[in-house]
Amino acid sequence: MKHLTCQIATTAHWAAGLALALSCAHVHASNSARYTLETVGPTGKWVKPEGISPGGRITGSYDNQKTMEDSMFTYVNGRYHKIPSVDPASGVAINDVGVVVGWSPGPESRDDFYQDETGRHTIKPGGFTAEDINDAGQVAGAHYDVSGRRTGAVYSIATATFEFIPGVGKNHSRPKAINNAGTVAGYIHEGSCFIYKDKVMTDIGTLGGSTCYANDINDDGEVVGESKNPKGRPRAFLWKDGQMIDLVPNQGTSWATGINNHHQIVGAWSASDGSDFFLWENGSAVDVMSLLGPADKERLEDIYRLTGINDAGEIIGWGTVEGEMRTFILKPIAP
Repeated sequence: MKHLTCQIATTAHWAAGLALALSCAHVHASNSARYTLETVGPTGKWVKPEGISPGGRITGSYDNQKTMEDSMFTYVNGRYHKIPSVDPASGVAINDVGVVVGWSPGPESRDDFYQDETGRHTIKPGGFTAEDINDAGQVAGAHYDVSGRRTGAVYSIATATFEFIPGVGKNHSRPKAINNAGTVAGYIHEGSCFIYKDKVMTDIGTLGGSTCYANDINDDGEVVGESKNPKGRPRAFLWKDGQMIDLVPNQGTSWATGINNHHQIVGAWSASDGSDFFLWENGSAVDVMSLLGPADKERLEDIYRLTGINDAGEIIGWGTVEGEMRTFILKPIAP
């Protein structure tokens, strides 16, 4: 993992120094540890996070060595829970009530389900692909509408019904996230991003290019993801107050994966040796590796993905920790 730094050379010419400082305005490196590293699940186990809730619950999959298949796990209040089953299964998203949505292989395609305190319930009819769930039990995903066309949908656990989200022309809608106000964020296949609420779709556009992919939305309706710019390069974006902005304009290809209700964003940009991962807050981005102390930097050998960030500012990801693929949490150190 490359540790990003942004150095300003000493110079007698203050103007040159100012120019160098401004070139570093969007990406900063911290000088002391702000976060500590913790791992989720037992050692020697393949544990991958897929969904987190604003309150810090986590779900995903782990390597079930008894069945030699993936099984679902949850992580709640600092405790790791294996949820073994006869069939392979993976958690996709979890809300702060404790309801998980996930999927398992079906006879012809995947079967998506929700699991609560009463057990596991298949979402019917089949063919639904769940992406996210809010505290009201609304599940955003994709399904087949009455004409047999695959399109976006919101499934209500309370009523066991679907509300379909229309596409644009021949291109279907693809919801990716839903907040606690019931606002859905997603994208049109081969098109722009959108938000959808109360049967109204709002096109939020792109960064000037042809496509946009939304990944997450917070309770203020702020959306993050990746969009092509006018040169056709994918860039991490934040949409808020009717405007879409490039989060790390001085970097190459980039993408944002999560946002919390305190406007902190996590994502990554491509680098010569792979990807560097960032935390964006207060208008600038910082390499997450620079947030750790020397011992934790040594333990966290590589990052594969940052899944998201919860409202406590905890960053959840997946990577190599001390030689093993692990789910990890970067926890803020209290000032």
